[in-house]
Amino acid sequence: SHLILKKSGVYLHNRGLGFIKNNYEFCPRNSSRPPHTLCPVIVTKGDQLSTLLGTMGADSQPQIILQTWINNFFLKNVSESLALPRWILTGNNKEDLFPFNTWKHSTSKKITNTELSAMKTRGEKIASLTAYDASFAHILDQAGVEMVLVGDSLGMVVQGQSSTVPVTIDEMAYHSKMVSRGLERALLVTDMPFMSYPDPQTAMNNAAILMQQGYANMVKLEGGQPILECVQHIVGQGIPVCGHLGLLPQSVNQLGGYRVQGKDDAQAKAIIEDAKSLQQAGASAIVVECIPSSLAKKLTASVDIPIIGIGAGNDCDGQVLVSYDMLDITAGKRPKFSKNFMLEAGNISDAVSAYVQAVKNKKFPADEHTF
Repeated sequence: SHLILKKSGVYLHNRGLGFIKNNYEFCPRNSSRPPHTLCPVIVTKGDQLSTLLGTMGADSQPQIILQTWINNFFLKNVSESLALPRWILTGNNKEDLFPFNTWKHSTSKKITNTELSAMKTRGEKIASLTAYDASFAHILDQAGVEMVLVGDSLGMVVQGQSSTVPVTIDEMAYHSKMVSRGLERALLVTDMPFMSYPDPQTAMNNAAILMQQGYANMVKLEGGQPILECVQHIVGQGIPVCGHLGLLPQSVNQLGGYRVQGKDDAQAKAIIEDAKSLQQAGASAIVVECIPSSLAKKLTASVDIPIIGIGAGNDCDGQVLVSYDMLDITAGKRPKFSKNFMLEAGNISDAVSAYVQAVKNKKFPADEHTF
């Protein structure tokens, strides 16, 4: 950078100039830091400066710094430490070269429907949660949630309704737009509410509203055979679709309540056939809700598109929960398939991160969350 700190003899690295220019996006100010610092470490002994450590090396920086720092405790001088060979831990695939990926969620590529399919192929679990505003969306995005769902569940957890039925397309577009402002990386999926897809043309028009006004990346519809023409028509216009099978909250009045679906052979067979039909119609993913884990396992293996479970066991390609449920915000009784992640977390961000890791490590859902 050709910049030197006065009376120190220390040159700033090649990004140094940008850090001190007032018009630079990451200039010093309260609660800010530059995106790259080359992992600086300052070691002091009492009031005296002992060691300054910094290195290039992208996401291997923390590993190199740690080894060099430890070596200094056992060697006489820094030169000997620097002369030693160093190891770097790498991941199992090209997309995640370093497991200590410092910038993974802030600068990783945008999640798309094709990336969700690639995650299924790699056997990598997909973490999904609902959001209804920009602030919650930002927390989910930073925690590594791949798919953020603006669910019509907002009718119950935000509006206080007894079901999702009263939610309108305008309300969904409004909340979807708010959520989009908090996302950088995650895929934004927005529910099409009750009676917004009674026929293919109406479905396409309302899907366009969610894409153009709600900035959705994908829309979600509930049902199987009755909605296939709507799915085909929407996909034909270039709009990605996520299906929803099993318990269908918009049909709660017809179902007679929130009950586990697919327990008998006929129902189970119909759900699997619906999943295959949705895939053939062009759906990019399917949410399955409140079905036996054994059925969810068969269903997941029967299609090539990702299956995201909620109350469907641990063998799905991913998991989704209502964020208000897993953060213990929802009034009343929490669903069996959910878990209160706030019990062992100090704040909301930590709870969401714990959920993501539990999904990735296949520790959630456990047996007690499964039918």
